[in-house]
Amino acid sequence: VDCGANTASLGGVQCELAALELHLDLALAAAPGDGAPADPARRRVDTACVHIRAPAAQVYGLFASASAMAAWLPPEGMVGEMRSFDFTDGGGYHMRLRYPPSAQGAGKTSADADEVAVRFVRLVPNARIEEAVRFESDDPAYAGEMRITWLLAPDGDGPGDDPGDGDGGT
Repeated sequence: VDCGANTASLGGVQCELAALELHLDLALAAAPGDGAPADPARRRVDTACVHIRAPAAQVYGLFASASAMAAWLPPEGMVGEMRSFDFTDGGGYHMRLRYPPSAQGAGKTSADADEVAVRFVRLVPNARIEEAVRFESDDPAYAGEMRITWLLAPDGDGPGDDPGDGDGGT
């Protein structure tokens, strides 16, 4: 997401009218795929709010498109390759994220890439996308599941949007 003063471009789409809130709840299990409950000592919640000037339906549509997700979701400098994609409750996607040559050795799955498996836990059209995310890695530091909730709310309806709340958003 490229943010300016109250404007943003998401996947090349100039946006207006909606606030997109990204809420990350990182809850790591003891080991990958072992079914163990999350370790509270390793639990972290990060919240960020980005205002995107676009109708919520347009932003939601960018999540529903495999090609759009591969274009806008990878961190800056990385290239996304969608391996599978099923935008339904219980569906999900598998994406390979390739690092640039200057960052070789930084990958979680291999020296040059991260592989991520994402399950759509709950989809509420034009309002909410809940994901369960797992990185494929032999490194126990990346074991477990990360929960991501994307909330789309009309401008002024998201957390931190009340100037009197002292938060001012993240």
